[in-house]
Amino acid sequence: MKAKRIFSLLYLLFLSYVVFGIRVYPRMEVFKNIHIGYNLNILKRYSDINSLYKGKKIFENIDFWGNILLFVPVPFCLSALFGISKWSTLLLYGFLCSVAIEVVQFIFKIGFADINDVLTNTIGTLLGVLPGILWGKTKQQNKSQNGRNSYN
Repeated sequence: MKAKRIFSLLYLLFLSYVVFGIRVYPRMEVFKNIHIGYNLNILKRYSDINSLYKGKKIFENIDFWGNILLFVPVPFCLSALFGISKWSTLLLYGFLCSVAIEVVQFIFKIGFADINDVLTNTIGTLLGVLPGILWGKTKQQNKSQNGRNSYN
């Protein structure tokens, strides 16, 4: 249990660096050219946003898939740190974490606050929650097959 908490804390530190630190202390050239601003047009095509990043197509894919992949471990971390086990609560907290990140980016002008990031981060949280949901259903089916009432 202690290892899960340590991993979770390290991951959340890593996530904080990726979201805020790279933009404040850019090391790679691609992060030095990020414009500051916001997008509130939900489901705006990522190809439209490409012009903001000087036409670098690779950034479009990193932004989309990176946002999803970065949030896949979030439900595990929330569960390990706070003991949350209900999948809907984990999904809600993943969504709220994403909204908080975008609000901080907007208020402090750190990077580009984008409503689509909230959407892709929440998709990542959902992908992180799915194994737990499936494991719970499998566990419940095994109890039912053994003749036990699954509500006991």
